[in-house]
Amino acid sequence: MAETTLPNVPETEQKLDNLENNWQDLKKKLQDRSDKLEDALIFQQFMTNVEEEESWIAEKYKLLCDPYCGDSIAAAQGLLKKHEIFEKDFQNHWDRFKDITLTGRGLINEGNFCSPKVEQKLDQLHDKLNNLQKLAEKRKQKFIDNFDYLQFLWKADVVENWIADKEQRLKNDEIGRDLSTVSASLSVKLFNLIEFFSVLN
Repeated sequence: MAETTLPNVPETEQKLDNLENNWQDLKKKLQDRSDKLEDALIFQQFMTNVEEEESWIAEKYKLLCDPYCGDSIAAAQGLLKKHEIFEKDFQNHWDRFKDITLTGRGLINEGNFCSPKVEQKLDQLHDKLNNLQKLAEKRKQKFIDNFDYLQFLWKADVVENWIADKEQRLKNDEIGRDLSTVSASLSVKLFNLIEFFSVLN
């Protein structure tokens, strides 16, 4: 009969301790990995939101660089109305930027491993939005100036036509032949003056 040898107890205990330590190390590494993956996921969601905003900004920037301001009063009014819609849309995106900033600051405060890139992206997005806002303000002023100019041209044209019409009437020799002609002429002139000033206002 073969003799069985008992295991070396201290050696077995050492192996158990090593196994326990390795197990704890593995669990810690798994937790660290899980935390990093979660941080990476949040960062990627953050980046997706940033990229959507950057895409919107690029699209609007291109539209705001269009030199066309309208070649008629109706066109100029239409562009001003479109710009008002843009301003509301811009405000919505500014609010969205605030949300993105809160998320980004949260990532930074939590020590996300991508914090430097988050900070950089927030700064870039802020600069792009500010530049877009400045461009939009300039564009709006151009629309307003163009609209005012077109209105001026229209009013000047009305005045010139009115003056030409009155000059033509003044050349008429039949004015003032009798009381009824003078009275009718004065009524027409009064009506024309009222019409003229109503057009100017």
